[in-house]
Amino acid sequence: MKKILSLVLAFTTILQAFALDNIKVDTAFTNGAAPVVARIGLAVSVNAGMTELLKSSIDEWRPDHSAQDSWPSRHTSWAYTFASIVTHETMHHSGWWSFGANVLAAGVGAQRVLSSSHFPKDVIGGMWVGRVSTEVGYALASLIFPGSRKALPDGAADWQPSVDISTGAMYTLGGGTPESDARIGMNTAITFTMPVDDRWGFATSLTLRSVPLYWRHDGRFSDMLNGAGIALGPVANLSLPWRRWSCELRALGGIVRHFDGQGNRCGNYGCIVDLSAAGICRISSSLAMGAQVGYGLWTMHRPIQSLSAATFTRVYF
Repeated sequence: MKKILSLVLAFTTILQAFALDNIKVDTAFTNGAAPVVARIGLAVSVNAGMTELLKSSIDEWRPDHSAQDSWPSRHTSWAYTFASIVTHETMHHSGWWSFGANVLAAGVGAQRVLSSSHFPKDVIGGMWVGRVSTEVGYALASLIFPGSRKALPDGAADWQPSVDISTGAMYTLGGGTPESDARIGMNTAITFTMPVDDRWGFATSLTLRSVPLYWRHDGRFSDMLNGAGIALGPVANLSLPWRRWSCELRALGGIVRHFDGQGNRCGNYGCIVDLSAAGICRISSSLAMGAQVGYGLWTMHRPIQSLSAATFTRVYF
């Protein structure tokens, strides 16, 4: 791994040197495969460097105590770098490529938690390392090939039927089970939105939630509480002064089925309530990216209250 990392960092340094020296290249070169190779190569290189540096610098036990390199999740970081690259390279064609890549990345993150390989905070960290490192890589590539940078495709914030994939952190405000307390968790959701008119509509969300439980008497990790559920409710659409931007307010409620954490007497079922506000940027006619914040309630013996922050990728039908 050290040899691979050294080669990656060396490749990054060489490409940065080209950028800093402002080397001139001919038009055929800048418009051919070279910019694509530079963009993807730098994104992958920066991601590998950032991920390995963080993992080697931060001591964090995994849930199964197999190693002390839990934060951030390497698999999740790689997956979201892949998803971000796909988004950059296909946004001028179809939003479904980006949506599919982000569904895959969210699935990788969920698998790392469900397999007890990582805590939710490790996956959230990996997601952000993947996204940020890709943007850094693309920014460096634009210095080397300034003429290859493409403007955003045409797109306006029209409200249409859509589906989005989101992953975000749940910052718990208390709650859990009679013997344990909940800490920072994760919520992954696929949400379908159907407008009724220009202002109002309805949404249905399929969610996968995970929160770590810690024994109250000694603070040790107890178990991961995982649950899958469905929620639905009204959505309000608010137009903004900027052409590509809009805002949504959601109030969703539903039921969740617990399939882990049974040793903590959490029960088989619980109710969920999510109140959120989202800012959405229309990237193209079929693709949008956004971020949302909100308040959530997850009922059991001791209801888990949480503040949430998430990013999502949306595709329009």
